[in-house]
Amino acid sequence: MTDCAALWRTRARDLAECGRSLADGQPGAARRLRDALGHIATTASAQGRRRLARRARRLARRLSRRQRLEATRFLLTRARERGLLSPEAAAGLDAGWEPQSARAERAAARVSRKSLRRLQRRLLALARRRAETSPARLIDARERAREAVVSPPGPAAGTKEVLRYRRAVRACVDLGSDLAQAGALAEDARARLERTALESLDRWHDVRRFRRRLENSRKKAERQGAVMLVSELDVFLAVLDRTEKDARRRALEAAGPLSNVIPLSERTAAGG
Repeated sequence: MTDCAALWRTRARDLAECGRSLADGQPGAARRLRDALGHIATTASAQGRRRLARRARRLARRLSRRQRLEATRFLLTRARERGLLSPEAAAGLDAGWEPQSARAERAAARVSRKSLRRLQRRLLALARRRAETSPARLIDARERAREAVVSPPGPAAGTKEVLRYRRAVRACVDLGSDLAQAGALAEDARARLERTALESLDRWHDVRRFRRRLENSRKKAERQGAVMLVSELDVFLAVLDRTEKDARRRALEAAGPLSNVIPLSERTAAGG
């Protein structure tokens, strides 16, 4: 039985839980809340609720800096623990990122509990108005998103192309989750492939951003005459460059099976 009200209630519950995690300072809370807000925006867009989608995206953008810095510091800790960076170098890098951290915290502070509660109340109001939520719109939106991912980027594709593809895969995953929660369609094998591809693309994206931040830190260290830090970063960046290329290759390989499915529009045309 289809229950579209359930997906709005689920989005509201996820939003509340992620908001509490952020307030409690839990690790990874900024990413979970940003992803929850992005999911709300995707659902709202599919239902033609552009104002709600804009509000969710605006809040998600305010969390982006903090989320990126959280991911970077997590990877920095792993590099130090594995002996790829000395404790002194890791501490110096982390200290150098403090001004960026302060800006990220100021931006995240604008995502107040009040703004999250207002958004949550809006979602619960939609859950009560069942007739205004269409499972057909979700299905159509997912089919459009799936048509955008049947041609994964090739090995020579530019970064922007891969990033656009990653966004399209995320839309497929979010809309598939909506349909399952609404009881409209069960999760199929393709949905599991999409989720696996998204996880691989996210890992590549985190490593890519980490490398870019370290490159900027290296330039700053060179200007300041920190010879030992520059030398250590040169070695580590060479390792990280290979790691990023490997992560990108694995991500595109994970997306490969998505090209084996014929888009709905082509199936319809063939049947007609």
